[in-house]
Amino acid sequence: MKIVEATKNKRKVLSFDVSSKNIKQLYGNKKQRIFKNATVTSKQVVVKAINLFLVMGIHFHGEHYF
Repeated sequence: MKIVEATKNKRKVLSFDVSSKNIKQLYGNKKQRIFKNATVTSKQVVVKAINLFLVMGIHFHGEHYF
């Protein structure tokens, strides 16, 4: 999984690149079911991370997320 750093509205935003190629690099040649589960889990983590970033961004005016 790659972590891509982008700038949006003068705020630092971290997005996760979870393409099928990266998932295959992580898990190798396992069953397709594992790929699907990994994709769903990654998306859930990204949603939680984005919500956390938004909440912290409101408190810290988007200067620092960590």
